[in-house]
Amino acid sequence: MIQRIQSIYLLLFVLSCAALYALPLCTATEGSNMQIFSITNIQVFQDNALTQTTPVPLYSIYNAALIVLGLVCIFMFRNRKLQLRLCSLLILATVIFIFLVFRQSDGLIANVKPIYHAGMYLLVVSLLWIFLAMRSIRHDENLVRSADRLR
Repeated sequence: MIQRIQSIYLLLFVLSCAALYALPLCTATEGSNMQIFSITNIQVFQDNALTQTTPVPLYSIYNAALIVLGLVCIFMFRNRKLQLRLCSLLILATVIFIFLVFRQSDGLIANVKPIYHAGMYLLVVSLLWIFLAMRSIRHDENLVRSADRLR
């Protein structure tokens, strides 16, 4: 059911992961060279002119897999135990994704600290949505168990 609070949290997770396709993650600037890293590509600018675009399909596919897993998790509302397991898997996959993205962003230009943009912060916020969804699923499961004990 979409009106359950954990479904709303999971939907917000899916929307925040989908927004990553439109937002840059970080930039690194050294002199007149600038690199912009996003989920889909790395753009290299020299003297404010785009010189090279390198596609990064691994991050794009990984993000799409997170979106699909989040949608599957939303529609597992009848099986809360499976939904909890899927959310745990989603947390693990998101943490791995955050690690991969931070590792890639640190290696854009050697010895230059990147400037993080909204996309990078949205990754961390998406992790928060999953934690809140798991907390709500556990709350529902405990509520159902307590109602079963009263019978």
